[in-house]
Amino acid sequence: MLVVAFGLAVRSVRRRVRAAGAALGTAEQVNLSRYVNEALRDKVRNEHARKLIEEYEAEHGPIPEELLAEAEAEFRAAEAGWEEWCNG
Repeated sequence: MLVVAFGLAVRSVRRRVRAAGAALGTAEQVNLSRYVNEALRDKVRNEHARKLIEEYEAEHGPIPEELLAEAEAEFRAAEAGWEEWCNG
């Protein structure tokens, strides 16, 4: 019974990944294992970063808003550059 439920869950995830790819205009096949591994890696990285920020703020106080705004702007610029590179 568990194997059947797991199989149904995997098929559901595959459909959602394909639908997301279609919505984004991605024609290539999505490797489900790679997709899930990358998502998990990103989640762990984000959780680790959040923990480091919490530890820093516990020791030094809140990060000033102007520094957060500067970091956000740099992040958005990097994202834009990455998208431009990916889209050629």
